Amino acid sequence: MWLGWCLMTGLGAGNRGARIAFQMKDGDRWSDQFQIWGAIRFLRGSEVVLQGRVAGKNTAVISFRDGRKVRTATTHWRLKLVETGDVFAIKSIINDQNEKRLDFTCETGIPT
Repeated sequence: MWLGWCLMTGLGAGNRGARIAFQMKDGDRWSDQFQIWGAIRFLRGSEVVLQGRVAGKNTAVISFRDGRKVRTATTHWRLKLVETGDVFAIKSIINDQNEKRLDFTCETGIPT
């Protein structure tokens, strides 16, 4: 079913389906709110200087089927790739009504 949705929405080629945890900050720690499948597409990489050191930064668009749970997320949340533990800071959320999906523009490699 997931593969069919990816192909139907144009997310098949060059995109990776992965289990994603949506996390919200609770005091000084992050806690999982829910997990769903999403499609990750990396756009570009760059370097930033953090605390006097050069660190890599990647921008990605992570797409999800439009749904009630996904709509609860805001740019104050973060996404975590369950398989690897990679963390993505949510920069913007775009509702693609034609494709019935939500696209999250995210950055990884920076503090969240």
